Amino acid sequence: MQGWKHLPKRVAYTLGRFSVVEDRWGLPDGTHLVTPLLNSPSFSVVVGLTEDYEIPLVENLHPSPGLHLLELPGGRLEPGETPRAGARRELEEETGWMARKLTPIGRYYPNSHWGTFQGHFFLGEGLRQGRPHPDPGESVRPMLLPVGEVYRRLHKGRFSAGSTMVGLFLAEDRLRKIGLFTVG
Repeated sequence: MQGWKHLPKRVAYTLGRFSVVEDRWGLPDGTHLVTPLLNSPSFSVVVGLTEDYEIPLVENLHPSPGLHLLELPGGRLEPGETPRAGARRELEEETGWMARKLTPIGRYYPNSHWGTFQGHFFLGEGLRQGRPHPDPGESVRPMLLPVGEVYRRLHKGRFSAGSTMVGLFLAEDRLRKIGLFTVG
């Protein structure tokens, strides 16, 4: 980006911890580029593994598009919260499961063209069951599916949530190496 000059940004809209910013750039040829930039909290997602080789998932209602999606547990980080702490909190809130061990398995930017937030992914092991306690207004129904069934659904395109697909693909090699399933 040699010769590009970052110009002052302008906040176009703010709602809580979200804002849309006009990101302005001066290009080497003298023209200006203005693009929308969504400032949003980053998030954490957990691919948990029970002793019975099942993965905790949640059926999650997303009111705006009117969708019920089967997803990995996860959600936005609270101010000052680490990705690992957020993963631990979201797993417990949404499914009731608590992980003794959370191993980072990757991260990604859902849309690096116009978003500043990123997803952090963890493999949760040594799970103990508790009681779910979702946030107010959150409509989630926890469920368990065997590892093999989750990956059959993944490879047949049955998951629609991007963070669920990314998390499962990031965990797949680790789960395969410990001999939990084969996808054929």
